[in-house]
Amino acid sequence: MRMMIFWIMVLFSSGVFAAETPSGMLLAGTCFSCHGTDGKSRSEMPSLYGKSAASIIQTMQAYRSGALASTVMGRIAKGYDDQELEIMAAYLANIK
Repeated sequence: MRMMIFWIMVLFSSGVFAAETPSGMLLAGTCFSCHGTDGKSRSEMPSLYGKSAASIIQTMQAYRSGALASTVMGRIAKGYDDQELEIMAAYLANIK
């Protein structure tokens, strides 16, 4: 029993069962269907290509708070915390 507890403690302390921070690509996956996989929208949706991370974060926070009116983006933005927005925005701002 002690040995089993020891190994459980080792696994948890080593991060095997720790929650991982999602990658920017994973978080931005939601954006790609409307805003284009390369950030260049092929419809009426605004392109994300060329936008700064700060601009993306500010816009998403405005949608999340309701400061910017929307039909869909407000609901999507509420699904991200500030850390996730920063990771996603950094990824999107660096798409080449």
